Amino acid sequence: MACSAPIDIPTKKTVNSISGRFVCVYDPNMISGEPVTLSADLSHLSIKCTTNNSSKIVFFNAGAYTPVEMRVYKPSLHTYNGVPADAELLIVHSGSSSKSSDGLIVSVPIAMGGNKRSGLNTIVASANALNAGTVAMNPSAPILSTVDVTELIPSKPFYVYNGTLPYESCGGNYYYAVFTEPIAISTPI
Repeated sequence: MACSAPIDIPTKKTVNSISGRFVCVYDPNMISGEPVTLSADLSHLSIKCTTNNSSKIVFFNAGAYTPVEMRVYKPSLHTYNGVPADAELLIVHSGSSSKSSDGLIVSVPIAMGGNKRSGLNTIVASANALNAGTVAMNPSAPILSTVDVTELIPSKPFYVYNGTLPYESCGGNYYYAVFTEPIAISTPI
């Protein structure tokens, strides 16, 4: 099956924001105690979301979604006016069987050279502590301090589309909310 995502995001045009219909309130502790893991193919970092998080995400007219995983890709999967961002944060959400989609993927581009106090810096610094010689035996590292996920979502316009998963099976039917302005981090990925 061919992937219909990711796509090129046209940031020089008006984005198709659905203002007022996207309520995104993440539990600040939704990844608390979870390790950051480097994928076996070295393509991304992954953090599972705690099953008891109280995040409330309502998207468009499709109902509520539950965050299940955060991923960081370098470079970005989406391109922005034909150019990849330095990296990209994906927050993957599951939907209930009564919804018209299999889930929701919130995407935020990442630019290098920014805020030293970002929770994303904490995640990346933890992953950077993995020992290259032993990563095959132990691809996970604890996140060294609390990360408030709410700070990772900008209050900016976003682009909306439907597509498959942008990785692995390329299956399913997902809503995408792709932010167009990057968040900045200082820690190299």
